[in-house]
Amino acid sequence: MQACHGLCERANFNWTSSDGEKDTKKLLFQWFRMLCTQLDCYHRSKGMQCYRYLSPYSVIVTREEKLLLLDLSVPGNGFVMKKMQIPAVRAHFVMPAGKKRSGMAVGIDLYGLGKLFQFMLAYTSVVPPLTWKEEFMMSLVIQKCTGKMERKHTGNLIRSCGNCQEATGGNPVSVK
Repeated sequence: MQACHGLCERANFNWTSSDGEKDTKKLLFQWFRMLCTQLDCYHRSKGMQCYRYLSPYSVIVTREEKLLLLDLSVPGNGFVMKKMQIPAVRAHFVMPAGKKRSGMAVGIDLYGLGKLFQFMLAYTSVVPPLTWKEEFMMSLVIQKCTGKMERKHTGNLIRSCGNCQEATGGNPVSVK
């Protein structure tokens, strides 16, 4: 079994890559894409069912620096569910009730994804620093995910992740 820890335990992300160089920007953008891929796989496997509580507590970081979504249906993960029910966590990562509409499972998860991106950017010392274009593109991705840019929620995970890929210069991610 591999050693894993939660994304919250990685707050103030200052890490060094396996080759000894600091390149948090590359890893951060890989993580963004991994989260999009994990969420898309979840939706496809569960018939577009909502993940519900996408937050730093529901993301696992493996020893190989890969991100995985926590299986919320496993009874042993109840302690994590309790942390995700803390009002401050819910207020930031769960879509407000006034924005929810029926048939919006993907939109609810996109909101949490955008907030998770915000969290990761806020707690990361990015080396090398983000360029103006990367900052602008990530702000557009976050705005589309949280629905603050448009009246209509985008609801398309692939399109939002495509915008994330455009922000990173289209570099492919190798997820082994």
